[in-house]
Amino acid sequence: MDAPTAAELEASAVVQAALASAWADSSADDPTQRHEEGGWIYQNLGTGEI
Repeated sequence: MDAPTAAELEASAVVQAALASAWADSSADDPTQRHEEGGWIYQNLGTGEI
């Protein structure tokens, strides 16, 4: 099984939801509390699930 492409990851509802959550958690609109949130994208090699 090949790894998903960047375009496939970008189109994934799971990835989109995680990115939106990380963005909200980063407090980007608050100049005193904003910070960077990061994470990892994992793929189940048996099922292909992201």
